[in-house]
Amino acid sequence: MRGVPLTQPPALIGANPAHQHTILQLTYLEAKKTLVTLGLEDASHLSATLKVWLCNHKGRPDKAPAAANPTQDVAQQAPLCLKTIKVFTTKAMDTELLCMAVHGGSWPQAHVAIGTRSGNVLVLHGDFVRDKLQRANLVADPHASPTASQPISDVGFTGQDGKLFLYAVTEKLTLAFNVANGARVVLDEAGAAPGCSTLDSEGELVVGRPEAVYFYSPDGRGPCFVFEGQKHQLHWLDHYLVAASSQDMGSVGVGHTLQLYDMRNKLIAASLSLAEKPRQILCRSGLVLIPLPGGHVIRLQEKGLAAKLELLFTKSLYPIALNMARFEQADEGIVARIQQRYGDHLHARGDYDGAMSQYMATMGHLEASYVIRKFLDAQRIHNLTAYLEQLHEKGLATADHTTLLLNCYTKAKDVDKLDRFLKGAERQGASGTLPFSIDTAVKVCRAAGYFEHALDVAKAAGEHELYLDILLEDCSGFDEALTYLQTLPASQAASVLQKHGKALINGRPEETTALLMRLCTSGEGPGQGGEPAPVTAQVADFAHLFADRPQALMLLCEFVLNSLRSPPSEALLYHTLLELYLNDGRTTNTGPEGDSPTASVSHQESSSSGEGAGQGAVESGMGSRGGAPVQR
Repeated sequence: MRGVPLTQPPALIGANPAHQHTILQLTYLEAKKTLVTLGLEDASHLSATLKVWLCNHKGRPDKAPAAANPTQDVAQQAPLCLKTIKVFTTKAMDTELLCMAVHGGSWPQAHVAIGTRSGNVLVLHGDFVRDKLQRANLVADPHASPTASQPISDVGFTGQDGKLFLYAVTEKLTLAFNVANGARVVLDEAGAAPGCSTLDSEGELVVGRPEAVYFYSPDGRGPCFVFEGQKHQLHWLDHYLVAASSQDMGSVGVGHTLQLYDMRNKLIAASLSLAEKPRQILCRSGLVLIPLPGGHVIRLQEKGLAAKLELLFTKSLYPIALNMARFEQADEGIVARIQQRYGDHLHARGDYDGAMSQYMATMGHLEASYVIRKFLDAQRIHNLTAYLEQLHEKGLATADHTTLLLNCYTKAKDVDKLDRFLKGAERQGASGTLPFSIDTAVKVCRAAGYFEHALDVAKAAGEHELYLDILLEDCSGFDEALTYLQTLPASQAASVLQKHGKALINGRPEETTALLMRLCTSGEGPGQGGEPAPVTAQVADFAHLFADRPQALMLLCEFVLNSLRSPPSEALLYHTLLELYLNDGRTTNTGPEGDSPTASVSHQESSSSGEGAGQGAVESGMGSRGGAPVQR
């Protein structure tokens, strides 16, 4: 921390003067509640002393605390002088003290650097409360004669105790010293006038010259920024560079200006014209104070985030507003509102891609319909597609969003993206999670004629009825449907057939009837007590499917009655057969198309494994007139 120069008579600390003659510099270590002062005890420079003061104390740190006095405000107690250190130890070192810097990260272990008019930097380090201090004398320009040496304009520490560096600035040199070994590095063969250098929040040295402001690290010179005007004072406040400068205004005279540069966002945060060059500028806790002649003080205070954002909005500086909100860790809702306004601004200018990139970042905060309407009106289908894809990836999509996205794919005929979207659903379907509504996706794909994609989605979701509905209604895939039914458990196959069996019976009567024969005469799993398991389905569940195929229903009833000793609803089966025989004016040996489905079905059943006894009964029954079942 750098010292604050003072040119006033000795001030009082508590009831006693801090120094008997003059206070030259002071530094306050806020975290340690400690004040370090540099001053003279008389008119001679040899009387210079360094004093350490404990503020807000409750007693000496090396003694037990005194009894608390409830009527006394601890904050109003006088600072306690812990130690007085004589700066010069010999008369040969008699010189004027110009600047001071304190590094107290491990207080009371600390370093203090004092710059002198003779071009030397006196460094004291050690325990500033108890132990004797060690001293080092660093020379800014060892090649210069004593009469030609340049005064030290400023000093400042950077780094940590293990690797600590000391900056030193004269009017002709900018230097860095390794505090551990005293190694000297010339950063630049140009310096700065007193007051025209400071340290930023990252520990870099900032030096102001008439043509520009330069940044330095212990390794060398970094970036520079061109700020016009002759610099008189530089200060650093948070991320602002506070610069007092003057310019020749021609016939008007010299103009004095105070400017605050926002170095993070690269803009001028404030500019103030002054009647004369300020003698002192104080920067602390978001405030800039400038004392004026006559006892007046100019006070600059940083605005709140909301006020700063509104000011930036009026100038359309949305990227800076975003950076500012993020750096100050603003609420996500605030950041989203900035991005919405930025997106609106870009959309109005016709930069649809840039606008969409901002709108995408607002997901979860901004209603999706707000964005969708904008891009539907602009007919920017690829931008809208990207937004809808992102909604699905984040799990924020509704059925309407899925419908719209699939319509975008089909309208653009982008089969690759449609495949990736639906294949992604197929992969996720294995884990039971899908990124969209299955019914919606299938509906859109069927309406657009993408039947294969609809089949893939239904199959991935395990929607057997929906899968067969597509296969039969849209693709007439009777053989594929029968094959698919063979892969299902018997109970599921029976359930699906109740809804979609009519189309199969009309399209593939023989194969479908054979499948129903198996379902109505066999059960799933072992029975109890040595008895066979109950049959999976009953003929009554499927009778309504045979409205156009009475001969097939007749065969099914005959097969069940001949295959089972006690078939379920036996009386109903006989009544059904009787009604079929009465309505049929011919034998069952000839089908509706002149074929012989009876023989075909019987042959198919006889060739199936495990059905031999029942098949023989069917064949015997089919030999009698009218297909009557064999008497048992």
